[in-house]
Amino acid sequence: MDDTTENAEVKLIDFGLSKRFAEEAEIEKMHTVVGTPYYVAPEVLRGDYGRSCDVWSLGVILFVFLCGYPPFEGDNNKEIFRNVLKSPLTYDPADWNSVSEQAKDLVGKMLDKNPVTRITAQACLEHPWFTQ
Repeated sequence: MDDTTENAEVKLIDFGLSKRFAEEAEIEKMHTVVGTPYYVAPEVLRGDYGRSCDVWSLGVILFVFLCGYPPFEGDNNKEIFRNVLKSPLTYDPADWNSVSEQAKDLVGKMLDKNPVTRITAQACLEHPWFTQ
């Protein structure tokens, strides 16, 4: 966070292994399994992914912002990866009862394990949670 105020700017870091997509490269796929364990999308772990993996990672960040911990945890990287691939997304009522249904809807769409049906970056910006 840029500062401690309510409307502080969020700054994302750690783009050492990032790749810039060309605008016309809509179908371009990547195959190197890389990423920070808590934030890596299921398709990255399977070694066949495109732009939608970034929506997943942003969904993890939003999840953490809303409740304070990542959606798929584990005692080690192998366990985290297994949970990312196999465990369902859940919202612990103790931490999520005060979160709006629209926010939960957006998080759920961002953390859809199927990259084909996952919400797009543009659709995220048009989601009612952002536009209200």
